[in-house]
Amino acid sequence: MSKFAVRVDAAVSALGGGAGAGLDENDFIDASRLVYDAVREIRRAVLMNRDEEELDPEDVELDEHYTLETRSKCEPSAVSMA
Repeated sequence: MSKFAVRVDAAVSALGGGAGAGLDENDFIDASRLVYDAVREIRRAVLMNRDEEELDPEDVELDEHYTLETRSKCEPSAVSMA
């Protein structure tokens, strides 16, 4: 998380200055992806520790490897990981 926080601070500073020259978009996207992956793994671990009776079948589905995947509440086209 500290890597992400440092990059966010640098991005905010660069954007606040109006220049944006010090902003490396690819590094920022990579750090964001790390946070996204970590949150997804934590959510999966929490769901795996619940009983099947506690889970809402409309929000959770089992994949072929018996791990839980949650369905996104937003449209797939609205989220892009470029």
